[in-house]
Amino acid sequence: MDIFKGKFDPEDADSSTDFSKLLTNKEKQIVEELSRGLNAEQIAEEMNLSPHTIKTHRRNILQKTECTNTTELVAKNLINGTISPGLE
Repeated sequence: MDIFKGKFDPEDADSSTDFSKLLTNKEKQIVEELSRGLNAEQIAEEMNLSPHTIKTHRRNILQKTECTNTTELVAKNLINGTISPGLE
């Protein structure tokens, strides 16, 4: 994955890590909401939590998954099937 050139190639993504076992249900829910393009404030309102709590969860999720940013996190979770694309 060449994140420095702004390119994402799914072939380069490490899909060997099973994020579904690594993340809690609440963390998966937050990743799903991030994949819909919602920010911490919007997610907090939906989940009835504080924005600070959502930001803390996001930081912890990034550390657990060894992702450098939210875009990489969402892409890797889509590739390995932890979340599905929201085609509404």
